[in-house]
Amino acid sequence: MKYSKVLLVEPDFFDVVDCRNPRMNPSILVDKKLAQKQWDGLVNIYKKLTILGDLDEVVLLGPDPRFIDLVFCANAGLTWKDGNNKKAFMSSMRHVLRRGETPYIKRFLIDEGYQIVDCNNGFFEGTGDCIWQPSRDVLFCGHGYRTNMHGLKYFKECIKNESFTVIDLELCDPRFYHLDTCFMPVNQETVLIYHRAFTSDAFIKITKHFKNVELIDEKEALNFALNGHIIRTLPRRKDVCIIQKGNTQTEKILRREKIRVINCDLGEFNKSGGSVFCMKLEFN
Repeated sequence: MKYSKVLLVEPDFFDVVDCRNPRMNPSILVDKKLAQKQWDGLVNIYKKLTILGDLDEVVLLGPDPRFIDLVFCANAGLTWKDGNNKKAFMSSMRHVLRRGETPYIKRFLIDEGYQIVDCNNGFFEGTGDCIWQPSRDVLFCGHGYRTNMHGLKYFKECIKNESFTVIDLELCDPRFYHLDTCFMPVNQETVLIYHRAFTSDAFIKITKHFKNVELIDEKEALNFALNGHIIRTLPRRKDVCIIQKGNTQTEKILRREKIRVINCDLGEFNKSGGSVFCMKLEFN
């Protein structure tokens, strides 16, 4: 699945006030000015890629003081295109603090002409747990910590007439609570993963769908190496990956696979357990 546009939400009210994943520690304060500077830097990267023709549009959505995690807008839903029809499956967040984010993003997608389906059973956390295999109609869905089997089953029922296949992958390390923290497909044949984040059954499924499975070490995985955002621009230009700085092993593999690499620093947002991939919602 290819996308031509990205949505980002302004971080005015971003904060860490509790512990909903092992990365979060409310005693370590967020530097609000630095967070704004880091977010501005990410926006500038996307805007430059738009100028270069790698993206068609970057949309910035205003914040809401009720939702301190709204900046991680990838979790609000999953979008795809079926011919000329734009469709979205909206999330049902596990944590009460985040549940208001979904209707906020839903209104935006409705205005963009999307046909909407809501998750009315279980938990489902959108693009945080749903990642496409490039150049194939295969969607990998993580579950275990945020998305659960009830939500995943409901999603499968709702999309049973769609043209893509869903492969579920069970997560088993709470530090990697979303699929987008430990799984990054580079192309149709190659995927980068932190393998200890997956059950043995999930790992077998991954090896069946990718010829090359690259194992990223724990240090880089914890530095959000696999939460980079690969923008699919081929055949116009080489694909490009925006990635948290300091991940030399991952960058080496990406460059070997002919991916352009752009470093960024999202250290303040890392305090909440997210990085680049979490902070954008792709749409068309």
